[in-house]
Amino acid sequence: MVSDTWSRDLERLQVRARKARESMKKERLEQALPKTTFEEADKGIPYQDCVMIVNNLMKEDSSTNFLGQYKDASLYAWDKIKRDYEKSGLCIAQIARDLISLCKYEIPALRDELEEMQKREGHSKQNLTSLDRSLKIAANELSASCEDIGIETNDVAGLNSESQIESRILRSVHLDKLREELQTYRIAAREKSIQDACNLYRDFTKYLSSVSSDNEASTTTTLMNTLRKIQNEDEPTSLESCVQFQVEQDVVEEKEEEVDAVFDIDWGITLEDEEGDVEETSNGDEIDWGITMEDDDNETEDMEITVEDEGEEKKEEEITTSLVDPSIRETLWDDLEELICFLTQRTNELKESESGYAGKDVPQSVKTQTLHGIQNVLDDVKSLRDRLTSPDFRAKILIASSLSYRNRLAKQILSLRHRTVKLEGKKIQALDRRNAIRSSISDLEPRVLRTVTVAKKLRSELETLISSSLNDRKIKIMSTGLR
Repeated sequence: MVSDTWSRDLERLQVRARKARESMKKERLEQALPKTTFEEADKGIPYQDCVMIVNNLMKEDSSTNFLGQYKDASLYAWDKIKRDYEKSGLCIAQIARDLISLCKYEIPALRDELEEMQKREGHSKQNLTSLDRSLKIAANELSASCEDIGIETNDVAGLNSESQIESRILRSVHLDKLREELQTYRIAAREKSIQDACNLYRDFTKYLSSVSSDNEASTTTTLMNTLRKIQNEDEPTSLESCVQFQVEQDVVEEKEEEVDAVFDIDWGITLEDEEGDVEETSNGDEIDWGITMEDDDNETEDMEITVEDEGEEKKEEEITTSLVDPSIRETLWDDLEELICFLTQRTNELKESESGYAGKDVPQSVKTQTLHGIQNVLDDVKSLRDRLTSPDFRAKILIASSLSYRNRLAKQILSLRHRTVKLEGKKIQALDRRNAIRSSISDLEPRVLRTVTVAKKLRSELETLISSSLNDRKIKIMSTGLR
């Protein structure tokens, strides 16, 4: 049915088919063969396409000459190719070869590629889920850090340097409002209840010292020292002056360090400050530099006065904002805690004994205090302590007064922002990769379906050709790869 030289004969037939296709005009070829069996050009022109070309050309002109040959040269050439395909069973061999190639190689390869793409899509989804979770955590940390400072996340969205973020953090404090808060705290420290608590503690300490065998304790003069300093402190002229002073001080210290590092050079020259000494070179020759030094007492005095005035101004600026100093705030907190401990103990004593201390040497302030009055004073002192230790109040003061604290906050926010931006970039890249994978899958799925359809059609045609060559005997070709 099929000759032993079918492979060589089929190759020669393919050469003739390609020449016939090239001899036809493009428009006519498209009309004769609107759709090819295989999309790949390297597969040649199979038997099915030859049959379609012949059938479509016969619709245009199927006239023959007296020898029974078609008058149309293209139809004549393609009809001869078709008959040569059917001769010696070349059409069966060609269809069987194509069917084996599709079922054994192409369809499994396409399915494996599709399965790999689907796995990559699953990994891409997991990666996106992980990136979304990390991005959400980073965004929440950035939002929380900004919220603690009192700024919005959008406020630092376009800032890419620590100095810009520091400036934005400083503006968030609203120095005028903080100055009013500090003054309000000073006014609260001057309230009569706080003054009474300090006086009561002082008088009670003197009383206890007087009834004891020891002499009066010398520490009574230093009780509530910082608290009294805050009470007697004048209203500060400007909080910005303290901030500016500290910034200038840091800059001066940095410049001094740079100067020391640059000019710390041992030149090997010894200077002697003795009357009558003359500077000489190594060979003993005296050098006349041409410089005359004149003492001007008036100018010197003016310079000294100017320097002292500047120093006094800076000193006053530092003093007028004492609450900005962390050491002063710490000692003030110690004073308030000490006062609270005393008032709490005094309240417990009055609860146990309503008469209190009735001795003749007891100070009048101690005698007249009642349980209700002590409790009211204690509440006021606790309120003053709580305001001092509130996180918002402390954070504002630190931001306004500490350059290093602002640097640390700026570094933290900048690091969180860079991390957020980096994760956003990774998410965009992951989305692009996922979209590319989905695009590949959308291209592969139709290719697999189309290839399987072509293979099924080839199998059906092969079964028909074999059946017709065997006197219409029914033939069934089994193939597990076409499910």
